[in-house]
Amino acid sequence: MKLQPSQSKKILLTLTFYFHKNIVKHLMILLLVNTFVLMGLIGILTALNLSVFEASIIDILLLSIFLTLSEHIIKTTMSIRLYQVFAASFGMASSIIMVLIVTVFAMVFNQFKILSVEGLIGMSFIFMWIRYLLRRFIVIRNSRRRLKRKSI
Repeated sequence: MKLQPSQSKKILLTLTFYFHKNIVKHLMILLLVNTFVLMGLIGILTALNLSVFEASIIDILLLSIFLTLSEHIIKTTMSIRLYQVFAASFGMASSIIMVLIVTVFAMVFNQFKILSVEGLIGMSFIFMWIRYLLRRFIVIRNSRRRLKRKSI
């Protein structure tokens, strides 16, 4: 059976949904954003005596790398329909995935300890919310720049 052009385009779009020509730049930006948001959030929670993790800075950096790569692999392998469900959940599905990723990380790296499951769940929601706001700020800012360039 030969695929029709529209069918092969849909399959190609599905398989390459998260792969694009600037994937390295995308992953580096995602890693930096994840690292800064994670470190800032952990710092704020520690200052408020609401520690979620018992870990060193190296462990936090490793967690950020693990979180970034895991998130990319999950989003790359999921279908378009499942990604639409993720987008429609306003970060709740991503927060659940983050809790699972951090739990797996804690099982792999014994020196990284989760002190509070409730704190981890709350931190993951706050993390996703801050990251969403940062992404929205960047997207709106870039779209305004493009509009100004086109109007000139």
